[in-house]
Amino acid sequence: MSNSSFDQKDIRDAFGRRHDGLQLGVPSGSSGHRIFNVPFSMCRPIIEAHIANQRTLVQLYSEKAGIEAMGDKGEVMPSVEPVETES
Repeated sequence: MSNSSFDQKDIRDAFGRRHDGLQLGVPSGSSGHRIFNVPFSMCRPIIEAHIANQRTLVQLYSEKAGIEAMGDKGEVMPSVEPVETES
């Protein structure tokens, strides 16, 4: 795996203060909860899965927009090339 900003262990907030873990938000009905100091090793797969899911949604909506843009013309719009992800 190549080095990325997610490989760093020195996690800092917007003010430059070092943190040993991240916060994980857990939705629960009309309210939610936060879990504090979640180790980065546990957060990384969640973050990567979220990014992959959002990229898939963007690709699907882009294809849908292309189909809608065709209208009654019947012209085929070029499909969106998938975004390369780091594995």
